[in-house]
Amino acid sequence: MRTLAGIDDRDDLDALVIRTDYDDPEAWHAVLEALTRPADGDEPETPFVIDDPSWAGASTDEVREAVRAHEHLREYLGTAFIADRTTMRGPHHALLAVLTSSREDFEDAEDWESTIEFGTEFRVVPVGVNVVHANLDVANTDFEEFAEAAQDAPDGVLNWWQD
Repeated sequence: MRTLAGIDDRDDLDALVIRTDYDDPEAWHAVLEALTRPADGDEPETPFVIDDPSWAGASTDEVREAVRAHEHLREYLGTAFIADRTTMRGPHHALLAVLTSSREDFEDAEDWESTIEFGTEFRVVPVGVNVVHANLDVANTDFEEFAEAAQDAPDGVLNWWQD
């Protein structure tokens, strides 16, 4: 199993971004720049980034498993963001937001089914990562609301913050 080396340095308020594609350094730099750009006039925030080639080619299941294996993350982090091959090659450099919670984290089946109604992942532009994370963290918006909005977008990408 892959481990999230250095994850104990993450502040609980930081979004977690894991890079899994290492083929295009220029695209990665564009993603990093966009991740720190402020959205909607907010103060710029920097997510906690795992940039370790041992994660090259990792699947969403491997990311979920690594987050769930870390006791503190399992309890406090419901979503991780993956910078994968699609991120690096896509026009928006949209990251994959992945639900890391599982059925056992919910009190009843109805809550779980509601949460995954629109799937367990969606794409979001880099400038939106911190906003999505913050809103999920304080429960202003639920995962399924963001997933539905991404699904309804013409290109399947949540991009409320694009010019």
